[in-house]
Order: sequence, then structure tokens, then C-alpha cells
Amino acid sequence: MTETNIRSLDKTISVSREWLKDVQRSLKLKNEQDAYVALRSVLHVLRDRLTPEEAVDLGAQLPLLLRGVYYEGWSLAKKPQKTRSQKKFLSKVMQALPPRIELLEKVDTQGIVKGVFGVLEKRVSEGEIENIKAVLPKGFSSLWPSEKREGDFEASDLELW
Repeated sequence: MTETNIRSLDKTISVSREWLKDVQRSLKLKNEQDAYVALRSVLHVLRDRLTPEEAVDLGAQLPLLLRGVYYEGWSLAKKPQKTRSQKKFLSKVMQALPPRIELLEKVDTQGIVKGVFGVLEKRVSEGEIENIKAVLPKGFSSLWPSEKREGDFEASDLELW
């Protein structure tokens, strides 16, 4: 790992690499570069679909280095984009990916989004994830992991006396 001898920068590099490792594992990728491209592409399309307030709230929970990637090229003009269908959202992610990326040979666009959303669900607060889901059309729910978070429980999990 590259050390800058600046504690906050070294920390954000380390935490950002943990996020990339999570994406890499989730998508079963060979390298962090593909994980970075997948994460950046999905974050940009998601950011542009969210209201400005929700986009900022999500950005605040990203590691400093990834926050810079997230905000790269962002403009408040014409935001949020009114992508209403999952198909159109996936198409925008596909357009955001560089041409001829090897990652697409292994994982389809829907799989990329699901993998990145799974990492977001693991690393971003539950309240923020719920806020993001509330802003997105109902048809997007199948892109999120269906499993409960560790430590979450439902009333059906409780034993009745």
C-alpha cells in the first residue's frame, strides 16, 4: 500500500481499498481495477437518479477518496434524472462502463448493479439505504439484496411465549 505519511489520507486509501475488495469479491472479479470501474459507474448513475439531498447524504457516507470519485463530473442541472424503469437504469450503467471492459464478459449489468448495491447495503447506514430505496421507483427493489443485514430481525424471528 502506498503511504503518504498523512494519517487521514492513508486511512481513506485503506478504507477505499476495503470497499473495492468487497466489490471485487461480490462480483468475483480478478482485480481491483474492474471493481473500481464497476463501483464508479454504478455510483454515478445512482447519484444522478437521486434527489440532490439524497445524493449528498449518500456521498457523506463514502470514504473521502471514493467521495471524490462519486462527485466527479456531478452537476445539479436537471437532477434528479427521471429514470423510471430498471431497464433504463441498467442501460445508463452500461453506457457509463468503458467500452470493451473485461468485467462485462463475466458479469451482466444487472449483476454489476446488484453487487455494488450489496456493498452499499453493507457499508452505508441502514437509514440511508432505506431513504435511497424510497426515492427510487418500486421496480428497482429487485436490484437490492433481499437478505436481512446481520443483526436485523423481524417480528417473525421472535419466539412467542
